Amino acid sequence: MIVAVFGAAGFVGRNLVDKLKKEDIEFLATDVVKSPFGKEVNYFKADILDRKAVRKVVSKADMVVHLAASPLLTSLENPIISMKINIEGTLNIIDASREFKIDKLIFSSASSIVGDVKYNPVDEEHPYTPKTPYAVAKKACEDYMRVYKELFDLDYLIFRLFNVYGPWQYPESRALIPLVYKTLTQRKFSTYLETALLLGTSYMLKTSQTSFVRPSKNT
Repeated sequence: MIVAVFGAAGFVGRNLVDKLKKEDIEFLATDVVKSPFGKEVNYFKADILDRKAVRKVVSKADMVVHLAASPLLTSLENPIISMKINIEGTLNIIDASREFKIDKLIFSSASSIVGDVKYNPVDEEHPYTPKTPYAVAKKACEDYMRVYKELFDLDYLIFRLFNVYGPWQYPESRALIPLVYKTLTQRKFSTYLETALLLGTSYMLKTSQTSFVRPSKNT
């Protein structure tokens, strides 16, 4: 089995690459930036907006993990760029996965598609009211995958991530947990942090414990 990882140079992607290496699973890492890995990682620089490059990567894989995205804050500053990367780029990956009959496509969605929380715990039947262009794009991608499953029998799995944190994530990412950690370690204020602050967070080392098993075409 060969796993193609889009967005491999990002925070979650680098943790996944480390896991695949430890599990001795063959994989192809790809991202829009120069490789942050050593020569032991099979890396291909590619932009997910480049359909030809996407097809080249997907054609070599049995399973695809799609982690590439333009972040939430960019969607507020430049919604058009966010839409192109997060929707058009994702559709390039989805369609290539259909074309090359990928065993399974795994997609990283976001908890922000929920919007206003009507009840807890939030389950998969919870209504969606996305509040940012980023969240709207993630919801659109989920819908594309559902439609591709219904029309073309594309097998997929979606993870809606809630405040993931861990190795390879830095305060510069402006994500919640690194900002809290930086503020506390620099002692910019004094307060009591209750356990409730950490509800809904996922530590990356725990998240990456999922075993990769060749999926059945019928799953």
